[in-house]
Amino acid sequence: NKINNFGSYLAGLIEGDGSIYVPDKIRNNKGILNQAKIEIVFTKYDLNLAKAIIKQIGGGYLKISDNYLRLFVKDKSSILRIINLINGEMRTPKIEALHRLIYWSNNKWSLNISFIEN
Repeated sequence: NKINNFGSYLAGLIEGDGSIYVPDKIRNNKGILNQAKIEIVFTKYDLNLAKAIIKQIGGGYLKISDNYLRLFVKDKSSILRIINLINGEMRTPKIEALHRLIYWSNNKWSLNISFIEN
């Protein structure tokens, strides 16, 4: 139950102050592999919360500025963990980005993650 609550909370953070980036090409113009990423923006006062989220999902890193910090998640295991946590929890049009991320993950890593509607 606590994990389900965390997934719902994480979905709310992503829907509010986050974004899901899914590349449309496998490689960029320089031939470098494109990578999906999830980003959540926090105020600088939420540093402990951001660190707790990184610990809970098992990955990610912070970029800290003067007034805010940005949590980025790019590694496979953490992206898959977030997908499993928030799949079925999103309520806004950002669900479309989650569906693109699931489709991209299924294709890139030969998975079979299904879409869970709320």
